[in-house]
Amino acid sequence: MWYMECANLAQTFVALDFIRELEKYRLKYVALQEIRWENVGTTKISRTTIFNEEFEKAHRLGTGFAVHESIIHSVKEFKDINCRISTLTLNTDNFDVMLINTHAPTNQTHPT
Repeated sequence: MWYMECANLAQTFVALDFIRELEKYRLKYVALQEIRWENVGTTKISRTTIFNEEFEKAHRLGTGFAVHESIIHSVKEFKDINCRISTLTLNTDNFDVMLINTHAPTNQTHPT
């Protein structure tokens, strides 16, 4: 999991650092949480495409996936269920694989 707190893709160096780390470790896909990007949909950065959904109005939450160009042809569908859940369906030779990305914050205050 990688937390990305970027207000705007056009001005962020965080996204570039993130992509460099993915490429360094040769990761083909990664689930992302707390993206908080205003651009909804797909964004290509270097050899990686970011699929993301909308976030809460308070600039919180937001989930998505980063997919390397070597497997981008396998992406069948990206679906945002809500600001805490998204799915990515990949085509394989024998069947489809659905990745589910859920965000469940744990640091909320409890009533006393």
